[in-house]
Amino acid sequence: MRLFIGLIALKQMKQFIFQYGECLVNMPTSKYYLWNYPGHRFDGSAQCLLLYGPGWTIFNGEVKGKLEPTCAVIWCRRAEQIRSPGVPPLQGTPCGHDGHCVDGQCVARGKNNNERIIS
Repeated sequence: MRLFIGLIALKQMKQFIFQYGECLVNMPTSKYYLWNYPGHRFDGSAQCLLLYGPGWTIFNGEVKGKLEPTCAVIWCRRAEQIRSPGVPPLQGTPCGHDGHCVDGQCVARGKNNNERIIS
């Protein structure tokens, strides 16, 4: 089976790996990492930048007159435009007061990921 990747997708993949892929080309210096979930490394605005490009940031507000929970679906904003890929943000994306998204819900961050729903 052959896999064809468009030139734009290939360019974006190379750019992503060049910018964030340092961990793919070296051995870990420690068995401990600074984050447990991908959302700890890529917050909501970083995810919007990767999804839609420069100028896009996370949007936490009303969509069609309804306040959308941060962890249910990621919404991105650039000026007056609002977009969503229709999927939740990455696990670990910051939410609420010192919380992060886990399985579509905002939970408190704590030692050993002891989790309780906070929103």
